[in-house]
Amino acid sequence: VLMMMGIGFLGVLTATIAGVFIENKLMENKGMKITTVEGHFVICGWNFRGADLVAELRADQKSKDVPIVIIADLNEKPLDDPNLQFIRGEIKQDDLEKANVQKAQGVIMLSDERLEAHVRDATIIMDTLTVKSLYPEVYVCVELTDPKNVGHCRMAKGDEIIVVGELSTNLLAQAALDHGITHMITELVSNRYGNDLYKIEPPSSMVGRTFFEVMCELKKGHDILCLAVENKVDHNLIANPDADYRVAAEDELVVIATERPELA
Repeated sequence: VLMMMGIGFLGVLTATIAGVFIENKLMENKGMKITTVEGHFVICGWNFRGADLVAELRADQKSKDVPIVIIADLNEKPLDDPNLQFIRGEIKQDDLEKANVQKAQGVIMLSDERLEAHVRDATIIMDTLTVKSLYPEVYVCVELTDPKNVGHCRMAKGDEIIVVGELSTNLLAQAALDHGITHMITELVSNRYGNDLYKIEPPSSMVGRTFFEVMCELKKGHDILCLAVENKVDHNLIANPDADYRVAAEDELVVIATERPELA
């Protein structure tokens, strides 16, 4: 009797614990859990580019271990990533609170490919307005399909706007004018291979020096190619500055390197 009771108790305890873990996993995959992570990325919406987007974030040293939270109207978690959480819902206050958007370091708005083209941008602009009205300090990157809607998205306070169709058109024209140049562009905008574009703060030893001096030192000492300077205050980007341009403390350098630079 003692053996049977012991075995039965152990079986019930094991089954209960296993059931809790299974239920927790099922709720997570169905997007029914509230996240408590901070400093994460939030992806609003989902389309066929979503998997590549996550792969690009994971390929960068800066974000390879950063949690990602997806808010989308899907039946279950779209990717099997242990550091990725899914919330089934829409871009409204309750679901944004579940994703802890207030503590996120950035929000990426993906367009819904299931909608017609003229409705797609209107929906994502409204979603952007919702996010920025609730969390004005969060940096929001928006994907649009029509360049005509860029002005409306700026009125919705989108911080950075990417027009997919416009980029494709520009690349096609560039490919026709300068054969093969798009191979380099593809490499620079992908974190998964080759050299990449990064934005870094200049070391204190470089502040006040000319752009030419900084560019030469970065190339000689670190094998890094400096392309541009952006002011953090007014976000004014200067590509290929004059040689005598003085790098200021509030400037950031746009560089090409094989991996994310860490300069002392």
